[in-house]
Amino acid sequence: MEVVLQEARFVTKGVAVCSFLFLAASLLFDFFSLPLLWGAVLGGAYAVANFLLIGYSVQESLTKTPEKAKGYMSRQYYLRLALTALVLFLAIQVDFINPWGVIPALFYPKISIYARSVYQYATRDR
Repeated sequence: MEVVLQEARFVTKGVAVCSFLFLAASLLFDFFSLPLLWGAVLGGAYAVANFLLIGYSVQESLTKTPEKAKGYMSRQYYLRLALTALVLFLAIQVDFINPWGVIPALFYPKISIYARSVYQYATRDR
């Protein structure tokens, strides 16, 4: 459980940095709006929540037999997929949320984890 929370803290920081850079770029290119900000907030919050759900699902599956773990992980995957579809649907339907703020934020956890890996590789002792 502690590992999941530790990684979630890192991912939260990475999502915040990516969101800040995205919003700064939107200001620079005159694309910024309040709905875009709300979209970035919703997308970032959901991206972190989704990451936590993945971590908890993996930890819970480790307490099950291989057959039950496979079914459990499959159900959890489809639940997260449905939640992602719901978030995107809401972003499209609700006027005060810009979906172009939500969509990039879904990739921020992957970007932050990849950036950390590249950094660790570049700074390792040779």
